Amino acid sequence: MNIYKLVVEAYQLSNEQAKELFKCDETTLVKILDGIEKPSLDGIYNLSKKYDISLDLIMDLESTSKKDQQVLDGLLSRIEKNQRIKAEDEFYNDLIKHRIGCVSRDKLDDVYDSKSNTINIVGVIVKDNYNLYKYVKSKGLGVLPGGYKLNPLRQNDKDNIIDTWDKADNAVFTLFKSGVLKDKGFNNVVLDLSISNLSIEEANEILKKYQDGTLKFDPRHVLILINNGAYIKKFAGTTINSVGFTEDHWEKDVFATLMLKKYCEDIL
Repeated sequence: MNIYKLVVEAYQLSNEQAKELFKCDETTLVKILDGIEKPSLDGIYNLSKKYDISLDLIMDLESTSKKDQQVLDGLLSRIEKNQRIKAEDEFYNDLIKHRIGCVSRDKLDDVYDSKSNTINIVGVIVKDNYNLYKYVKSKGLGVLPGGYKLNPLRQNDKDNIIDTWDKADNAVFTLFKSGVLKDKGFNNVVLDLSISNLSIEEANEILKKYQDGTLKFDPRHVLILINNGAYIKKFAGTTINSVGFTEDHWEKDVFATLMLKKYCEDIL
């Protein structure tokens, strides 16, 4: 552990401030922070005086005195706090960038735990904002386990613990279908789960609606349908049945189905 680097990171010193602290030039500063060199005696005494760090701790990080341990713990605590603030700033700025303004900076803890870099999924769900839900899910972060109840939402319902995104989707499905969640965007989650469990015949019927324009084209849903067995049909000819009526016959168009699948994958 490099005490000089710890001080620089804990107090977020610029290169100019660090050079002044250690009484050194730029080249030497790099070596000090890399643990290759130590500051001059002037630099060491200046560090000790400015931040009230004992020479014993500066020269030997294994110092066992109570005060030295408190100083070391204080530096590590500052660094951890800085890292949390940085993570929170980046997360919040991303929300603003994506025009998701339903979370204020002082309420960020409701949806994001910077210490564990996880999403408080119940905190996200209660915001009733599909764009927020969709965005944090896309970040690929872990889920901070929490519980929900249909009405009202509660954190400590042990019968409904959410600790994965699949469980979160199922919770959203239930809450939206029951009317607790109002944002119509959550219908996408409902559709995702619904079309994932369709028979091939049912999936083909929905795919046909995307083809003829009855449903607005959604590459994500089309891809789910195809991956679950749906396919484009092509005309295979006409026959006359036993009572004299003509019957049209259709077969799977493998090439067209694969091309549609690739198109969906490319634009997602």
